Amino acid sequence: MSDPVKPDQEPTWFNEQHDYTGSSIGFRVRQRLHAERTPFQSIEIYDSTDWGKLMVIDGCMMVTTRDNFFYHEMMSHPALYTHPRAKRVVAKCSSTTKSKARFRSRSTSA
Repeated sequence: MSDPVKPDQEPTWFNEQHDYTGSSIGFRVRQRLHAERTPFQSIEIYDSTDWGKLMVIDGCMMVTTRDNFFYHEMMSHPALYTHPRAKRVVAKCSSTTKSKARFRSRSTSA
């Protein structure tokens, strides 16, 4: 797990570095809001200065508040657009409002 950020500190950075690919990604964070270890993975939630909440699993950035729609799009659209005649769709997630609207418009067209 990354070092905790104390609430009274200046913003610092969460960095994910991949030497084998020569790449890195970083987010300026105010504080770590939560950290826990399950039998399967470590999970951390940070409050970033520009991207909202940042979810990190096993040291790898997964999603932020600002870009979470990418995650929902990747879950919903492949299934929706590969079915030849999708008429009724159930989206079981609390934050898929945009995807639900697209499902409705897709199922009523064509």
